[in-house]
Amino acid sequence: MAQPEKIENTKNFARWLTLLGWLAILTFAFHAVTHMTGAADTFKALAAGRHHISFRLDTTDPFSAGFLNRFTREKNLCEAEDGYFNKLMAATTAITYLGRTAEQHGNFILAQSYNTKLKDLRNERQKLLETKTW
Repeated sequence: MAQPEKIENTKNFARWLTLLGWLAILTFAFHAVTHMTGAADTFKALAAGRHHISFRLDTTDPFSAGFLNRFTREKNLCEAEDGYFNKLMAATTAITYLGRTAEQHGNFILAQSYNTKLKDLRNERQKLLETKTW
């Protein structure tokens, strides 16, 4: 008679173990969904990606000079749109990358022009931060 009781205890233990496992999975999933930890770079990358898609940029070279030229040409249109700050940050990221690449290739005149544009965009970002109440 001890054999069926042992099987029943094993089944109960397995049920409790399964329940505990599901509880642990749900707890970790809830924690992952509700807490943002160190994901600032991820959100910047997503904002830059949305900007690249909205301007129909070549995705094989996301930090292209074409992006910078289009952003400069269509700046007035961008200012009127929601999310201009994200577009401004994407342009800043692209210019920083292009400037460093130009320096690495020894083209210091081009790097200096990128640095000048970078200073202008940083000033514009600062003005935007001072005027907006988010």
